[in-house]
Amino acid sequence: MPYVNSDWKGEVIPVMDLAGAALSTTGWSCEMHIRSAAGVSPALLILTTAAGTLLVGQATTYGSTNGIAVNVPAASMIMTPQSFVWDIKRTDGGRDEWVIGGTGLFEQPATVIGMS
Repeated sequence: MPYVNSDWKGEVIPVMDLAGAALSTTGWSCEMHIRSAAGVSPALLILTTAAGTLLVGQATTYGSTNGIAVNVPAASMIMTPQSFVWDIKRTDGGRDEWVIGGTGLFEQPATVIGMS
């Protein structure tokens, strides 16, 4: 099965509280874990604010500082086409909190695709 590059650079994920209000992510440290299925370890890929692969405090339609942006070009996202799950863990200030997650799909036969 061919590998697929997905250019996530600039994709911004809004972060909301349980009541649906936008949270400011400015100053957060985070990790995004991409897995083949929920709970699978190890993760296929881990993106972090420390490595510059996640950017916090980004603008979304909900607020000017409540997003987390993926900062990964397609060349770094070579993965077998499949469904995957992603989750973001907040790590600043000694935290170890999973704050948001979702699902996605790398599809064939495209060789360079965006999120779907």
